[in-house]
Amino acid sequence: MTQPLTTPPTLDCPQPLATPPTPPRPPRTVTAPPSPQGIGCYMFRIDEAEVVDATMHGSAARFINHSCEPNCYSRVIHVEGHKRIVIFALRRILRGEELTYDYKFPIEEPAAKLPCNCGARRCRRFLN
Repeated sequence: MTQPLTTPPTLDCPQPLATPPTPPRPPRTVTAPPSPQGIGCYMFRIDEAEVVDATMHGSAARFINHSCEPNCYSRVIHVEGHKRIVIFALRRILRGEELTYDYKFPIEEPAAKLPCNCGARRCRRFLN
């Protein structure tokens, strides 16, 4: 039997911010395929000018998966002049339950749609 956590967890991702080249490119919504070494792509857009690249280094928060019915949400907050990504619980999360949040990718044309495999009852079928 799983037990509820007494305190909702928050995960901080205190990685340096990677800035896109000038002029800024439009945001990419296509996930890069895994490299031959099996490394995925773990990027988090802070705003129109900044993206955190946690592909090689980052906290465990970079492995939080998408869900159309998430149990967490993300926010960018300012701490002592630095931007931080924080994950908050939307509800009580049981021990052993997977943490998920909605990636909120921009809507794309049908040919560029990324299929969603979250398995939620109200799955939107696409990430974007």
